[in-house]
Amino acid sequence: MNALNGSIVIAMAALVMIIAPAAAADESSNFTVDDISNFFHAMQKTDFGDIEISGNNITFYSPEGSVKCKGEYDYVGSKTIDFQGYPVEWHMFNLRSDKEGCLEYKHVIATAVHDEAGLTHWHMRYGKLCFDILMENPAYGMWYPTMAANGTNSEMVSNAYSAEAQMIGAFAVAAKQASNNTLSLEKWSGRWVNTEQLLDDPLMDPVYEAAANTANSLGEKSVSN
Repeated sequence: MNALNGSIVIAMAALVMIIAPAAAADESSNFTVDDISNFFHAMQKTDFGDIEISGNNITFYSPEGSVKCKGEYDYVGSKTIDFQGYPVEWHMFNLRSDKEGCLEYKHVIATAVHDEAGLTHWHMRYGKLCFDILMENPAYGMWYPTMAANGTNSEMVSNAYSAEAQMIGAFAVAAKQASNNTLSLEKWSGRWVNTEQLLDDPLMDPVYEAAANTANSLGEKSVSN
């Protein structure tokens, strides 16, 4: 087992232990099969089909098999980030030129190729955003597009993920809890008055007078001391 594989598996096992008691006590944490299916689709969401790598070139295919982008990439280093207290190493690749059709794949980050439950694969993220955002922004914390070895079929994927169903469930709970802790603009819904526009109203004059008297009184005390 390589370091990255071990880190993710151990971290997810720890996540199960942390989340399970809270989830059991929270009736709102019930998930349907559709909930998990939708979550897993979102977790591995991409806008391309297969991917092919040859030398420094990455080819992104459409789901129908046509070429969406073929670009030459430079390796710019790696960065290890914390995932549930364990290190995960991302390797960073940058599109060499702003090639038409490839700007959505300007930055690519990838884990090492590893094997879990008989499935040889690696995880990636991509986009026009900077590397640090792709790696560390909480909004992408559950985004793990997964590239499996050529020839992988549905049965192999099903077998591999069946062995990790508990971890997938823990991911789903963690994602829901993170979502519940994320503020949205709904709390600020409605039209609001900008009070700056009301500061010249005569009704404000007594406020200014009282505040001036207080300020002057405090100033006098300061001088006398």
